[in-house]
Amino acid sequence: MLEKTPLRARLVTSSALVVALGLGLGACSSGETSTSTSDSPSQSASPSPSQSGYPIEFKSTLRSVQSRVNDVGTKGNQTYGVNVLEGSTEINDVYVKVRMLGTVDYTDNSGTIGGFLELIWQDGTILGFRQDGTATYEKSSKETLFDAKLETVNGSGKAVGTTGTGTLTGTRPGSLGASVKIEVALDLVNAPELITGDESSRGVPTPSKSYSATIAP
Repeated sequence: MLEKTPLRARLVTSSALVVALGLGLGACSSGETSTSTSDSPSQSASPSPSQSGYPIEFKSTLRSVQSRVNDVGTKGNQTYGVNVLEGSTEINDVYVKVRMLGTVDYTDNSGTIGGFLELIWQDGTILGFRQDGTATYEKSSKETLFDAKLETVNGSGKAVGTTGTGTLTGTRPGSLGASVKIEVALDLVNAPELITGDESSRGVPTPSKSYSATIAP
């Protein structure tokens, strides 16, 4: 003989079943939402460091202060050696000495230039660049045209850790040893406020790597 269950007990059991079903449906709904979110592309999955630094441009007239060059060859038309030139400019409204430690390897007054370009601040901060380019002598104007790429070596003092690249163009009327007018355009990363005039320019990571994100289907 089956034992009868009191009406109150049956009502409690039915209520518990409804609650359990409700919780189960809620859990399924929550799980579906979570799965949808994980399939969505994430903005943080693709870091986007700045692809360029702070642009710095300046002009200067450099005058030879020391020269060690030799003319060689049967016709004496080959020239090699080192020429040190100095001048000044203003960067961020601050006086800066500009010094070129230039190497030359010419044939008929044209050829390759190398060496270094230095920027020197009054507080002793130095920023150095390797230079690699060409010098082309124009017979019609009797001028030498310079075109070189610059790459940061590093800096001292406030400029330690500065990186970047740049270009140098210039002209020199007359022969080797005459004054050179140059125009320099730099793109500097992690440069100090002394150079950029912006205190937030320090600490910017070097954009030396490319980034990509894999998005789940």
